[in-house]
Parts: sequence; structure tokens; C-alpha cells
Amino acid sequence: MRKSVMGSIGRRMTACSCRNMISFFTSARSFSWHEKRPLNVLFFGSDQFSIHSLRKLCELRIEPDPVVKQLQVVTRSTKNCGRDLSVTREPPIVPACEELGLKPALRCESADDMLGFVRDVAIAGGFNMIIAVSFGKLIPAGLLENLPYSLNVHPSLLPRYRGSSPIQQTLLNRDPETGVSVQTLHPSRFDQGALVAQSKPLSTETLVAKGKTSTFDTPVPPKVAALMDQLGVVGAELLSDVLREGLYRQTTDILSRPQYAESYARRIKTTDKRINWATDHVDTVMAKRDALGALYAFVSARGKHLLPEQKRVIFHSLDRYRGECDLPNLSGAFDYDPALECLVIRLGDGTKFSCDLIQLQGFKPEPAAQFMKSLRKRCRRQTSDVAVFS
Repeated sequence: MRKSVMGSIGRRMTACSCRNMISFFTSARSFSWHEKRPLNVLFFGSDQFSIHSLRKLCELRIEPDPVVKQLQVVTRSTKNCGRDLSVTREPPIVPACEELGLKPALRCESADDMLGFVRDVAIAGGFNMIIAVSFGKLIPAGLLENLPYSLNVHPSLLPRYRGSSPIQQTLLNRDPETGVSVQTLHPSRFDQGALVAQSKPLSTETLVAKGKTSTFDTPVPPKVAALMDQLGVVGAELLSDVLREGLYRQTTDILSRPQYAESYARRIKTTDKRINWATDHVDTVMAKRDALGALYAFVSARGKHLLPEQKRVIFHSLDRYRGECDLPNLSGAFDYDPALECLVIRLGDGTKFSCDLIQLQGFKPEPAAQFMKSLRKRCRRQTSDVAVFS
């Protein structure tokens, strides 16, 4: 049976260019098609990465011999964001449900929700599998124990980068390779389930070069968006083969010894976006920009009663400086380059950056020339004040 299963995997992977990027590691256990069908799936997801898996599940519903019968999406609550929380933002998977002709997504924000009405829906509807993809909340044991199967699609080569930010960590560490893993859900810890399937290592540079395929309503760094989409496609194919072959019945890791060192990708904090002009290397700053988006620093100002204070400055278009501009030998020193119409900023090692779109705290993003023209008045700076970011 194992020989036939692996043979069928190989045939399908050859037929699809995307699946050429996927490799399976399986145990010697055998499964019957009749044992694993049909699947009634509660799908927990939220973002563009998870939508790729959801689309694949919809495809599996309409095949002549469908792998998936029922499909109900569970997602996070609507968020109020922006200044004064005046902007309402839906999880991207909500409009995707409508587009795919699915029932409206159930809204779930807490363990109480999952152990309450979500569990009631699972039991009443005869659901037998939970699939969580980029949901962002731990699925509690009290819900998992009511369904025989569970899976998670994770954008890293586990056990590398367990946690909430594997894509960002891949870019921060400038990893040459990345990949996708499918695991079971652990009842009390994130990313500690049994490893069911894993892609082969994929070139990060190649995936990024393919770019994004989804629409992102919120600002997402281009390289992050590209990896969300490209790894999402790989993960969806990997999930499809796991379901087709019944590999979700695994209760132990498919690998006797992990191929990758264990590490943790913690949740990104706002302070991670701050530039340390004295110690950050040029490659570190560029990696932060690629992984986290717009970075920030502070500039000295005089507030009420001329008391000193620090105002945040956000750099919306930070890049390596390619011109010529003399700056004081100080970390964070800056000046305006009229030839290139950009701000020039110095790192501690002498490396320089350029930025042509800047935002001072309390103001909108503006060109570098306007920023420099208005800085003295807005921050009540004196002519003798040294132009330095901290």
C-alpha cells in the first residue's frame, strides 16, 4: 500500500509545476480510502496565506469523488483600527468566503467562543476535521477532542521558526531557503503537533521574485506579501496531497530526527521596527525593511515650555544611498541631498541611507525637502542643534 501511495504522489507532483517543489516524508503506515472519507472540515483562517488553502479545499469538494464534503470557515472578529479606531477592517478571508460561494464565516475571538457556539456547530454538523491556517489563536483541547482529526499549514521548515512570524523571521535572518510544513494541532502549544508532511527547501529569492498574487488591503512589505502568496500556493498543494492520501492520521512525526534546528519566531513588536544607528549593520537595516516595512527612529524636539522631548520619525522609503554627501561622524546624523532629493542618514559604521518619503509624528508622510524645511519650526529646533536621529 505504501508503494502505491508514494507512486500516486509522485505522479501528481510531476503533473503540476507547483508540486515539483514539494516532497513528502511518510511513515510505513497504510490507509484505506474508505477509512478517511468524507471529511467535514471546520477551517480556521484569516489572511491571504490561508485563503490559498481554502481555495484548494473548495476544489476538493467538487471532484467526482470528493475528498471534502462540508466546509465551514471560522475567522477572527472585525477590527477597528486607524486614528480614533475609525476604520473597520474585515479579515481578508471573509470576502473570500462570499467569492467561493461558502456560508458566511463564523466569528470567533476567544477560547470561550471555541468551547461554546463553535463546538456546538462542530458537533451538530458532524464535522470530523479542524484545519487551522494562519488563524492566530490556539485551538483549545476542549474543541479538538470532539473531532478525530486536525491539521495546520505552517510557512516554515519545522521545527525551524515555530511561532507567529516565520515569514518575517526568514527575511530578518536573510535565509536562502524556506518551505512549508503540515502538522497536527497540539492541544496546548503552538506548532508542537506531529509533523505530517513537509516541502523540500525552496529558494527564498526565487519565491520573492515571483511576487504576490493577492490583493492586500493593508500595507504589507512586498517581500512578505510575495512569500505569503507563494508559500500559500505550496502549502495548499501539500495540504491537498495530505488529505488525498490520508496522511492526517499520523500521530507521530514523519521524521525520526528533525532535519532543521529548532527555533522560535516570536510575535513582531513595534519596537522591532526601530533603527539602532550605532549598532545596526546595513544588511540588518535592509532586512528589517523587507520583513517589517517602514522603520522608525526619533528626533530631538522642544515641547511645551521648551522642555526636551523625542518625536517619532517614520521612514517610508528607506534605501541604500548611492550619492555623495558629507555628514558629521555621528551615528544617525542626517542632511538633505538636493541632487537626489532625498534625506541622507549615517549609520555608525559610516554606511549611508537615503529616504525620500518621511513622516514626523503628528503629520502626514511628505517628501524629504518638505520634511527638512518644516523640521525646525515643528520641533522648535535651534540653528545650533545637531541634525541627528536617535
